[in-house]
Amino acid sequence: MLKKLRIFLSKASIFTFFPNRTRTKRVELLSFFRALNPIRTEIELVRIGGKNDGGYLVPNILQGIQGLISPGVGNSITFDIEIAKNIPGLLIDGTVNKPIKMPDNLEFLPKLLGGVDGISLKQILDDYFPEMNNLVMQMDIEGSEWEVLSKTNEIDLSKFRIIIIEFHKLSLLLNREKFDHLFNPAINKLLKLFTVVHLHCNNGGGFFYFQGIKLPRVIELTLLSKNFHQENYGRSILPHELDESNLSSIPDLRLPKIITRFK
Repeated sequence: MLKKLRIFLSKASIFTFFPNRTRTKRVELLSFFRALNPIRTEIELVRIGGKNDGGYLVPNILQGIQGLISPGVGNSITFDIEIAKNIPGLLIDGTVNKPIKMPDNLEFLPKLLGGVDGISLKQILDDYFPEMNNLVMQMDIEGSEWEVLSKTNEIDLSKFRIIIIEFHKLSLLLNREKFDHLFNPAINKLLKLFTVVHLHCNNGGGFFYFQGIKLPRVIELTLLSKNFHQENYGRSILPHELDESNLSSIPDLRLPKIITRFK
């Protein structure tokens, strides 16, 4: 009984916070998630960064990559070390100390990406990676990614071959204003330049309900520049065989069939 009450209150709090007049429509929310269904290309995916949290699936097209930008530094930097073996990499985070035993090719910048006092992605590109157009970015900045993307122009985004982003605060998609002016424009900007080649729901971020649909609060997207693949073999099967749950102690999350079965 107590468990059912907690679930009811969780649902009720969402609908109280976003009343009907300011709530995103069901068809729009489903369309948003359906647009993120990953596509199979001729390029296979490999897992970099190890098991569980901190590991990501990446297109195996890394030869010729010129540099790595990694905003948001977690407990492990195995992904950064592995993907930037012989190229320069910049780790950016104003909330943690410099990681111990960083390779010489990696540099740590103790600043926040975005925000009033933070550094912009454009400034990072201009200052640290001038004249480079084959970059990888792995971004995990706890919700600031939406603002960063909204303020980054397409010319600068096109300098990346591969982008891996953890998208947070997805329950705010229910807010009409944020959906129209922040979330949807940011995703559409990315989809204009990139193909989603993998999606994984982060089970550490929890979930929310909307009209009986269970949705993740955090997802991990891998995007590949449309300039670096030719084929489109249709939708990928989720979960991918290389997927690992972020938290091994609880069940993994999956997108509901109403989203993944859509044609």
